[in-house]
Amino acid sequence: MKHIARAGCWICLVMLGLGVAFPAAVGADGDSRRATDTERSYYQHVATVLSQALPKGPSGWEKTRETEIRDPEYVVQGNERQPMPVDFDITWEDAQRRDQASAGMVEAGAKVLETHRAEQSTHDLEAELGRLAADLGKAMEKNDMAKVQKLQADLDVLGQKLQA
Repeated sequence: MKHIARAGCWICLVMLGLGVAFPAAVGADGDSRRATDTERSYYQHVATVLSQALPKGPSGWEKTRETEIRDPEYVVQGNERQPMPVDFDITWEDAQRRDQASAGMVEAGAKVLETHRAEQSTHDLEAELGRLAADLGKAMEKNDMAKVQKLQADLDVLGQKLQA
């Protein structure tokens, strides 16, 4: 068992060493190189044109996400032989519907909590009912009629709360 643990440690150390020795290879999908000034300028131009060409969102909607336009630091080796990919993303949300949905979710959550509290209250009342019934039995065994009458009155009040 110790040999397996040592082998695992050595494998981790070797992998870490390779990651330090060849940082460009870690997490790379292939060979890459630094982007040239021309490639950075092209990317900046295309992304800016895309951003400006998009229509405004619908009336009352909010822009919640838009791709930040920044120059690429690295490009895939051989990128110059094919069209350079440019990703651009923008998202709008209907603010009124979002806010209504959010308010609806809060309201629904409040109802769930209210129901839970009511169920907990009923559970507590039922536990109290059981305790009073046990006390009533003990009072009857002792023939303590004053306590029996008080406990019966308490049980009546508790029964009315449970039925409400």
